[in-house]
Amino acid sequence: MLDRQKVILALENKRNQFAGYTADQARQHELIQKLLADFMQADCQTIEQRIEQSGAETPGARPTDELDRAHNLRLPFAHAWRTHQEARAWALQTLADRPVIAVDGSQITPTKDFSVPVGAVQVGWYVNYHAAGGRYVKDVAFEALGPDELGMGDDDPGGMGGDGDGFPNWRVNQVRFVRECEQLCRLMEEHAHLPQERRPFCFFDGSFVISFVGQMRPRRAAVYLEAVANLLQCSERCRVPLVGFVDTSFSRDLVTLVELLAQAPGALTLGDAALLAPRLP
Repeated sequence: MLDRQKVILALENKRNQFAGYTADQARQHELIQKLLADFMQADCQTIEQRIEQSGAETPGARPTDELDRAHNLRLPFAHAWRTHQEARAWALQTLADRPVIAVDGSQITPTKDFSVPVGAVQVGWYVNYHAAGGRYVKDVAFEALGPDELGMGDDDPGGMGGDGDGFPNWRVNQVRFVRECEQLCRLMEEHAHLPQERRPFCFFDGSFVISFVGQMRPRRAAVYLEAVANLLQCSERCRVPLVGFVDTSFSRDLVTLVELLAQAPGALTLGDAALLAPRLP
């Protein structure tokens, strides 16, 4: 049962916190625009020189030549459309006979409801050939993980897997990630024989900068780093374009660089998305 009046009262009691947060966000947006305006006055070479002068080992982002050609941090797209139908027609023409591949995974972690530890990983993939007749491939691979695969490694003293319940959920998540990378590499290799203009365009569900491993023990992190490195090497070897994506980015690469050049470390609490959003209508 949910008491509506009590919910309203509880939220009203936090009104000052919500108002303070909103005001702080507004100040952050103003500061972002000021620092970004100063940042955009410098060209690529100047920014590189200032990074070198700062001595920073991790400046966040580094400028590329496109920065000098961009207006307001944007490069214009060569096409424009009046309707959604026109955009779709252009996309269909551009993608004709060009495969697009995506891979994603899911997992079931061990539970105390079963006396025997068991987990599962499923990796699914979709290949859209954009060919006449609507040819496509849609399939999954399912893998059960028994006690041997879920066993504790050398980096798990006490045999608790770091989760405190005797069931190492992290190992299931790790296997899922590795299997996604392996399957995507297999699909790239399967299509590497095609002429360059017909090789697939591949999507990886995640970022190639896997920052979350920074919170892991070195041996666990190494498995993720190796999987991504192998995937990128496979893309280069097969000459197949590979794109990593996230649905909500919390990256601060550009923010870190802007702070560095403004000599204002830690001034911004917002991320790159908030910095760029006003410039990407």
